[in-house]
Amino acid sequence: MKTGIAITGMCVLSSAGETVSILCEQIVSGKTIKPQIDIQVYENVINSIDTGPHELYRIQKLLLAAFLKASHMAKLSAGLVQSERIGVFLGNSYGLEGFKANFFRCYKKSDPTLTSPTLFPFTNANALASWLAIQIEAKGPNLTFVNGCTSSSEAVLAACDALAFNECEVAFVGGVNLADHDLSDEFYASGFRYESVGMLVLEKRNSVDNSKRKPLAFLQDWQSGMLTQEQLRKIK
Repeated sequence: MKTGIAITGMCVLSSAGETVSILCEQIVSGKTIKPQIDIQVYENVINSIDTGPHELYRIQKLLLAAFLKASHMAKLSAGLVQSERIGVFLGNSYGLEGFKANFFRCYKKSDPTLTSPTLFPFTNANALASWLAIQIEAKGPNLTFVNGCTSSSEAVLAACDALAFNECEVAFVGGVNLADHDLSDEFYASGFRYESVGMLVLEKRNSVDNSKRKPLAFLQDWQSGMLTQEQLRKIK
């Protein structure tokens, strides 16, 4: 099933600066990029909403800043879309390998703390999208993909599917790449030189046209991640 998908908002934060172009220019020029994003640059953006009485983790702050900037670009004001029609899709590579290693280390020791649900693999990774949904009162689809470098691409496909099948009206698609305090030598040797956080706002094209808002681009030739019965029959 195909439908016109519009990109109405976008934000990419990296240690090289804001927007993808700055990051690409720094890489091509061979300039050294600092490993981590300066969180202080986005404190004012984060403080624009009430995040509750608890201190936010660094990764939560960065994801929230990217969401707020993308939402502002998309001109999505509060109450414009029903909560049940807002979906959150996240591609997450944040701390996964180290997290799984700690889990299996505890498992091998048969430590009683295994009773804590936070020790099970992927619990922390999934919780990030759920936390964002609570902050923005999104009650639509909520999915997290944790398949390494393809995670964000899968999140985009899932969001397009959800829009095409009318499961949501607005899809916030985020991507988190190694946003962690400890950029260890093992990760650095594997090619992770810096961290980045991104957010796309995807909507149906007809919804955007009716609202007279100007989109950034259209996804016209995206391949649905969900197979139809006819496609399944051909594969068999």
